[in-house]
Amino acid sequence: MTLLPVIIGDSVRSRRAEREAIEARLAAMEASRDAEAREAVQAERLRIARDLHDVVAHSIATINVQAGAASRVVEAQPALAREALDEIRQASKSAMDELRATLRVLRSDGTELELAPAPGLAQVSALVEAHPDAELSITGTAPDDLDAGVQLAAYRIVQEALTNTLKHARGSAVHVHLDHHDDHLEVAVTNDDTGAPDPDAAPGGGHGLIGLRERAEAVGGSLRSGPRLDGGFSVEATLPHSPTEGSS
Repeated sequence: MTLLPVIIGDSVRSRRAEREAIEARLAAMEASRDAEAREAVQAERLRIARDLHDVVAHSIATINVQAGAASRVVEAQPALAREALDEIRQASKSAMDELRATLRVLRSDGTELELAPAPGLAQVSALVEAHPDAELSITGTAPDDLDAGVQLAAYRIVQEALTNTLKHARGSAVHVHLDHHDDHLEVAVTNDDTGAPDPDAAPGGGHGLIGLRERAEAVGGSLRSGPRLDGGFSVEATLPHSPTEGSS
């Protein structure tokens, strides 16, 4: 009988130690996930900054060309000068909007950016064609002056959604739909989830979707993602034709 309390005590201590070890592992896993999420957001913000740099550079080049044209015709052809000045006004507004977005999403950590051309809606078709099981549909008409930053956000959303499908549901039928409205663009990428995960794909925790939400919000839009009621998965974004004041 004298051994019974000792056995019970040992059992209680063993269970307590096991529980504490489990709790420690869970806490470590949670901290690791949080760190990975922060790194993913940071990487996407740097990518946004690289892309927006080219958008702003294009706007500045347009301003330079139109300013030269206006100075040449301001006296002889004032109507043409006014057109050039209107172009300058639109280009400068776009540049300011993109700069504001860049400042909001870029962390000033001194990282040097490698710059590359920024894609837009014109490249979405090629992006979809490169996916083995995707199709593209477009409704409505895009405005001629659709903001370059918004186009870039739409392109990246489609790109990441297609990449996720290849990773997690390879072989699924995918539909990409661009729906142009009077003042905004709807982007939807859906799959039927009939495929299987790519065994060679690196594991991930949905951090790409975190980055896409940041990208949509940077131009004043929003992004929704999740399982569909009839099966499969969808990524849907609403993007204004021009970045809105106070977007982040």
